Amino acid sequence: MKTRQPIWQFEGNIGDASPLDFGGLFVYTDKTGVYEPECVSIERTTPDDVRGKDERWEVRRFIVEKCTFIDGILSDNRFHPGKPAWFASENDPRDNKLAALSSYIGATKDELAAMFTSPDVLERARAWSFVGQYFGFDNLDAYPREMTRKDLFNAYRAECFPHSVRRNKRAKCAAVAPSGEVGPFTIASV
Repeated sequence: MKTRQPIWQFEGNIGDASPLDFGGLFVYTDKTGVYEPECVSIERTTPDDVRGKDERWEVRRFIVEKCTFIDGILSDNRFHPGKPAWFASENDPRDNKLAALSSYIGATKDELAAMFTSPDVLERARAWSFVGQYFGFDNLDAYPREMTRKDLFNAYRAECFPHSVRRNKRAKCAAVAPSGEVGPFTIASV
């Protein structure tokens, strides 16, 4: 029996508009519906004065799971919604991770929970990116790939280099406009 392989569709970049210089966070959904949405985080690891073949980026990939929020418990396990997610434990008042994460982004616990339970994949991706920023992206992907500019160009051409994709100007990808509007835009308009 053959397993269905994902067909990833780019939904948007919720990172910086210049992902190679300041970090990108690309969101993808599986068109087949078998796999959960995923994020790809790109972060430059070489100093700003290093250019050319010595430039390196760290690329991490992680799942954008939809959480549950039942009886005040934020869980990333739909089969056991009574078990809090590792980043949402509130067992010890001295180590209230969910309160710390909420405070970090300037939101209430309920607002943060709404992000994690949102049907909007970009909203959930933002929530998971806050987890990575606060607790470290190592907690979301412990085995990052190191890539060169050429590797990034080959793997994420349309996302990192939208102006290089000129062959088919009618090709569409979903993008996040500066206004925050999400929708299908032609690559020329991104």
